Amino acid sequence: MDIKNRAGVILRAVAGDTLREADLYGADLRGADLRGADLRGADLYGANLSAADLYRADLYGADGIIGAGYPDGWTAYGWQRDGRLSIRIGCREKRLDEARKYWADKPDRREVLAAVEYVAAVAAIRGWQL
Repeated sequence: MDIKNRAGVILRAVAGDTLREADLYGADLRGADLRGADLRGADLYGANLSAADLYRADLYGADGIIGAGYPDGWTAYGWQRDGRLSIRIGCREKRLDEARKYWADKPDRREVLAAVEYVAAVAAIRGWQL
């Protein structure tokens, strides 16, 4: 199975016909089109997920990523990029302090801010650098 970006360029080849329990440790998945992917149990620790599209991907039990649902209809998740927490909600990717500041004064994005805080809390529990 090949993981491609939106332009169809292969970013990584994976053995088998599913990404379930795939070893994607440290993979460069920038811009990967992973919409609807079965990533249950996959190892995404250290993977670069910048601009990756994980809309409706199944992240249950995946390592190295924190799924935060669909606040205000946007896909939300957090992961470690360059040793620090990154958060992606919809098309916005921010570090924790940037995310809090960006969504703090937007009353129509209270769900998004709650997702940011959820990701931060779980990252802290896991011992990730915020």
